[in-house]
Amino acid sequence: MDTARMVERYVKAILRSREALECADPKTRNRQYRIIFDCLRQLDTIGQRHEALVELLTHESPDVRGTAIAHLIKTGHDKAVPVLEKVAEGKGAAGFDAMMVLKLWRCGELHTL
Repeated sequence: MDTARMVERYVKAILRSREALECADPKTRNRQYRIIFDCLRQLDTIGQRHEALVELLTHESPDVRGTAIAHLIKTGHDKAVPVLEKVAEGKGAAGFDAMMVLKLWRCGELHTL
């Protein structure tokens, strides 16, 4: 699978995961998280994780931006923290998730793939 298709699959899984959260459907949410992590592993395998996720920092969906940032933040990417702070200012689940990622990252307890 090429990079563009993996990124597309990653984005769709993030959006479906958020829908599953709103519908209280944990089985679908867990399935989507497995897809997200599979995409990250594949991007790592071909050395495209960083580049692919940086492109998502400007995605229209705060869920996509926030998730991509959470998977970028440990690399120390200079754009990740300001974008995550902006997402954290928002309302709803995306804002809360961003706030928690920042909190965990700042105290050194963020563990991501």
